[in-house]
Amino acid sequence: MKDYISGYIRILTCKLNKDISTNSINLGHSQCFLILSLDRNGGILSQKEIESLLKLRRSSVTSLIQPLEKEGYILRSEKETDKRVKIVKLTKKGYEISEV
Repeated sequence: MKDYISGYIRILTCKLNKDISTNSINLGHSQCFLILSLDRNGGILSQKEIESLLKLRRSSVTSLIQPLEKEGYILRSEKETDKRVKIVKLTKKGYEISEV
């Protein structure tokens, strides 16, 4: 199953990179998986959920999402009820590439 998922992510990454090749961002496997995961979860996940989902440390997740935020694919904000919790939301631009 793991090999199947890995192969699927590689195929999606190639497709996404081909479709957005005119943009300055080059998405890696983890960034594609993050965008697809956000799309499959209603467009919103906490940074902690992303850490768990991708099995990455906080600093790695931060490095992963910064370019996506800079390019407008995601927005990062604080949870209203708990400012310590960081929320990552897919933008319209992010939804557009997740539909490729």
